Amino acid sequence: GEFSAGKKQSMSLRSFHQMIVNLTNLTLEKTPHEIIHELIDQIHLETYYTDQKSDDAFERWSNIEELIATLAEFTEFNPENKLDQFLEEVSLLTDIDRWNEESSAVTLMTLHTAKGLEFPMVFICGLEDGLFPLFGALDDELELAEERRLFYVGLTRAEQKVFLSYANTRRRFGGMPVKTIPSRFVYEIPAHLLTEWNQKPKLERKELLPDIRTSGDYASVNSSSNSISVGSKVKHNLFGTGTIQNIDGEGEDAKLTIRFNGNQVKKLVRRYANLTLA
Repeated sequence: GEFSAGKKQSMSLRSFHQMIVNLTNLTLEKTPHEIIHELIDQIHLETYYTDQKSDDAFERWSNIEELIATLAEFTEFNPENKLDQFLEEVSLLTDIDRWNEESSAVTLMTLHTAKGLEFPMVFICGLEDGLFPLFGALDDELELAEERRLFYVGLTRAEQKVFLSYANTRRRFGGMPVKTIPSRFVYEIPAHLLTEWNQKPKLERKELLPDIRTSGDYASVNSSSNSISVGSKVKHNLFGTGTIQNIDGEGEDAKLTIRFNGNQVKKLVRRYANLTLA
């Protein structure tokens, strides 16, 4: 069939068609990493999101940056492969779409799609601050609580055992690999429920679980007492030493405003901060 279009619409369609033709030709000679940068530059995609200056736009652009990082890694390890090989490797269907309870195979899924399902063994990967919980949730109490709830969903999918893993370094946004910090959610699990299963752990238990300490090297902050106040010097496992600027509320639910080294200010809920007196 045919449809009529105005002059402006026709020009836009011709421009779009030419862009698709040009990108298609690039697939024969350029790497997937080069192609996505070419596409983003042509349609000014980064500017489109950064100009919006909203959390939703930032999150959407962050997802695109993760795709760029994936393409960069694929290109690095498969320098001769082109875009069609990448697309063949990345299925449009997730494992949960093809899940068959009778088949003996590893099933890959997101925490959201795992809700309501149970498996004998569960592996939760990417447990690093900034990834799980996401960067945007670190300073937002409600967002952090939602991420923690999602972590609980993942833990409770396991009938027998759950393996928690994090990378020591990770490539983000197509850049060089950078050192990562284990997720604070791991810190909150009581020590007696955890078993170190890697033969050469990068972190000792007292470093991995700062809220479970039996030695006298650390003075724990007692959340039920008045042992801290505005001006108190405290130490956080991730952010280092800081000074409490403000306390909003009482007891374990109090919100602490702390100025850490490097002049970075963080708002932390006392119950989950795992602070020690500096």
